Amino acid sequence: MGEQLPTYYAYNTAAALAVMAPGPTLRTTSFRYRTVGVPVAVHYANPSKHGWSGYGHLGAVVGALLSVRSEVAGEPSATKEYPLAAPGSPYRRLLTTLRGGAGVQYRAAAGRWTLSAGPTAEIGVLSLNAQPVQDFARQHRPYSVGLEAAVDFGGTVKMP
Repeated sequence: MGEQLPTYYAYNTAAALAVMAPGPTLRTTSFRYRTVGVPVAVHYANPSKHGWSGYGHLGAVVGALLSVRSEVAGEPSATKEYPLAAPGSPYRRLLTTLRGGAGVQYRAAAGRWTLSAGPTAEIGVLSLNAQPVQDFARQHRPYSVGLEAAVDFGGTVKMP
């Protein structure tokens, strides 16, 4: 009679059930950070030179994290709150950011206005997330690099 051909496929019941199973439900998580900070900056420019000249600035912000609250939509039991002095918090209490830049400026001879532009950079020295397993030099830090531009119309601030 006829020759029977071998079967080259097999039905995997476990794989079929896994495909039909519902996937994990994605939930919205919201975070609320309350901070307070003190900025300090030093700026250099030659106010008496008209025409083109250079400028530079260097600054820092020291901030304190007052509290953190995270909420998961639909799961009130997953809400976490970390006040300022919470032991075991995954967040640092003090944050520090450095910012600097330099560029060129044009000061009009007849007017009091100034136009300036140049590159700027910012780095978080002490960032928000505390990673105690890493030493200070190996921690990842947020940073930004950009271009700044400003127009100063030469108004003076009168102190009372």
